[in-house]
Amino acid sequence: MVLNDTLSTAMSKILDYEEIGKKQVQIYPSSKVVKKVLDILNQKNYLGEYDETKTNRGEALMLNLLGKINKCGVIKPRFSVKKDNFEKTDALSVGEEVRKRLLKYWLEGPIVVSAWQGPSAVVVARKIRGHTFPVDAEPGTLHATYGFDSPLLATTKDRVVKTFIHTSGSIEEANREIDYWFKNYDFKDYETLIEHLYIR
Repeated sequence: MVLNDTLSTAMSKILDYEEIGKKQVQIYPSSKVVKKVLDILNQKNYLGEYDETKTNRGEALMLNLLGKINKCGVIKPRFSVKKDNFEKTDALSVGEEVRKRLLKYWLEGPIVVSAWQGPSAVVVARKIRGHTFPVDAEPGTLHATYGFDSPLLATTKDRVVKTFIHTSGSIEEANREIDYWFKNYDFKDYETLIEHLYIR
């Protein structure tokens, strides 16, 4: 059997051994990419250290598990990019490509905008919407109920993730977006029933 994705094999084996409560796992075959990912996970305290060992099949890694991994995997397809090519791709050109994809998505249908006011309005709005990626959204949220898109699916379709509901991530961001969508709009102050019951 030919193992053509050493990182995927390593992630799958780590997850399997974590789920059955093992303290160690042998990763074979090893590679520079596998070691780099394991080093990052070790720095973040998700995995223990590993020792390099020689087997009759080649180099392997004996990895210590900490019981902190409940999900891990790889994004496919992955493509190798030479360092020289990567450095030639400046942030502005990448941002422009993302902007084009976003505009294409936004023009697929009407956009409904709203401005929320009240205690923890940003937090509440994001909880109701759910995770940015619908596939990872919690049950009962709008994204989980009406969406299923993911970064992997979007990549295979060469488009942005269709997060059909956007919510501001902070009060500062909300103020910028309100200024963009509702410029010169006179918002009326009012008190909701919830505010009347719980804030007074």
